[in-house]
Amino acid sequence: MSLFDKWQTLSQKGYRPLQASLELTNRCNERCTHCYIPEYKDDSKRLLTLEQWKNILVQLRENGVLYLILMGGEAMLSSNFWGVAEAGNKLGFSLAMITNGLLINEDTGKHLAETGFSDITISLYSLDPSIHDKMTKVYGSCVRTMKSIEICQRNNLRVSVNCLLTESNIEGYFDLKKWCEEKDIWLRFDPIITPKNNGDKEPTKFRARPEQIYEFYKRLIASEKVKNENEKESDDMSEAHTCNAGKGKCAVTAYGDLLTCIDIRESLGNLTTQKFSDIWNSYTAKKWREIKNNELKFSDFESRRECEHCPGMAFHETGNAYQVTEYETIVARAKIEARAFARSGGKNESRKQKQEQNGQKEISIA
Repeated sequence: MSLFDKWQTLSQKGYRPLQASLELTNRCNERCTHCYIPEYKDDSKRLLTLEQWKNILVQLRENGVLYLILMGGEAMLSSNFWGVAEAGNKLGFSLAMITNGLLINEDTGKHLAETGFSDITISLYSLDPSIHDKMTKVYGSCVRTMKSIEICQRNNLRVSVNCLLTESNIEGYFDLKKWCEEKDIWLRFDPIITPKNNGDKEPTKFRARPEQIYEFYKRLIASEKVKNENEKESDDMSEAHTCNAGKGKCAVTAYGDLLTCIDIRESLGNLTTQKFSDIWNSYTAKKWREIKNNELKFSDFESRRECEHCPGMAFHETGNAYQVTEYETIVARAKIEARAFARSGGKNESRKQKQEQNGQKEISIA
């Protein structure tokens, strides 16, 4: 276990956040079909001033936060972006940013490096401009985003790529994966599209189809190291995925509200009028952080082994943070089936055949 992993484990156990996401603005220069932001505008009367952001940074530092992730909307659209970044750098934070890259040019790329940013995560959905641009609703955004990646790398900034998987781009993922590997870029993917923060489920209609998810994981697992055939997957829910919200991470909105996670929108309190330590130990914070895996509600119990539950998404989609959503189950079952396929060398019997032999009813991932 690395030193960072040890710190992260200790922070989670002690509910001391190492990481804070700063949502500087809701404004954005793209209009992604899958985005969770309901309206791309800010309430100017409620927006934090730079001095308020600086006071919040001091509170975060005093309470153990080491890593800041500047985000939006598009973080670089915020008038406070550079001021917050420079203040964070002076306080000794490790700085990162999530961006679409459209505002990164030769000058801003150099400035990012000089300001102390260590990691830049850029959203790139496909190498095919027609697919990427359709998802962002901005013509030419694919080419501009790819150029921003080149600029960051020339300035010795560590770049990673975020790729949200949808029905339209999932089949081109492995071309993107190869491209990133050739450029020594870490590629993150996520098959889960969440509803908007206000509960609007419009973005979820762009989710990849169940059969696409299965074929994706089958190919992904086959291309990487697969668990030993005799290695038993644990059924112990205590060893399943645990949400880090309210434990090792937190988030702050453009208005100063402290959240357990950027996906869980219930405010714990406001850092302009309350102390971080008081808010972090409040009843609302404890309510979200104490969600236990063995308390989750599964429609398909077997899927629990591979389910990575997001309480925030579940709450927006079902009104119940403990309810494993239908799509989470689809993804979990796809992983299980893909691992079984890989272990058998592609020669295993289908789940349907095995269940028919055992007199069991088939459970479809569809």
